[in-house]
Amino acid sequence: MGEHNTTVLAGLARKTGGNSVDRYTVDEHRPGGDRRVHVVAHSVHETARSHAVGDAGVHLVRGLSIDIGVASEPPRGQVPALGDRIAEALTPPRQYRAISDPETLNLLYWHGPPAPRIAWMADNTAEVPILHPDDMPTALDTASALRVTGPGRTVDLTLRFLTLDGGYEPFDLTASLIDLDSGHSALLVVLTVK
Repeated sequence: MGEHNTTVLAGLARKTGGNSVDRYTVDEHRPGGDRRVHVVAHSVHETARSHAVGDAGVHLVRGLSIDIGVASEPPRGQVPALGDRIAEALTPPRQYRAISDPETLNLLYWHGPPAPRIAWMADNTAEVPILHPDDMPTALDTASALRVTGPGRTVDLTLRFLTLDGGYEPFDLTASLIDLDSGHSALLVVLTVK
C-alpha cells in the first residue's frame, strides 16, 4: 500500500503513531488490477490466556480493508516514483521483496507482487505459524543484530515458510534494515523462489 501507509501502520503496530488509522489508499499489484480501498485499523492490548504465551499481554492491530472499486488511472504524465522504478529494474526474475516489522517480523506489505506458494495471508497462530518455529530464534536474532548495526548490512538466510499446501518449505532470502521517513525502521526481505 505504499511506503507512507506502511509507515503509519508500523507506527500503529508499535503504538507510536496513535491508536487508530482511517484512510483511503490504493492496494497495488492485485491480479485484476489496482483497487481503491478504505482501511480502518485500531491498536489494542489484550490479555492472552493460552499455553503459548500464558497470561501475558498481547499487542494486536485489528482492522478492516474495504474494497471500494477499481483505482482510477493515474493522470497522464504521472510516472511511478524513481525509487519504485529503480527497485523494479533491479529485481531479477523469481525474487520478491517484502517489508517487515523488525521487532515482530510481521509482514507489512509486499513491494511488487507477493511471493508465490507462501501462505502469507494465513492466520499466524501459535499452532500454525507462518515462519517455522525452529527458525524463529534465528530470524529474531538476525533482526535484532540488524537493528544494532543499522542500515547498510545485508544478511543471507534460509528460512522455512508455511506454504499453501500446509507444509513448510525453505526459501533463500536476504534481510537488511531500511530507514523510513518517520524515523522508524523496517526490514527489507528479498526472497528467492526457485
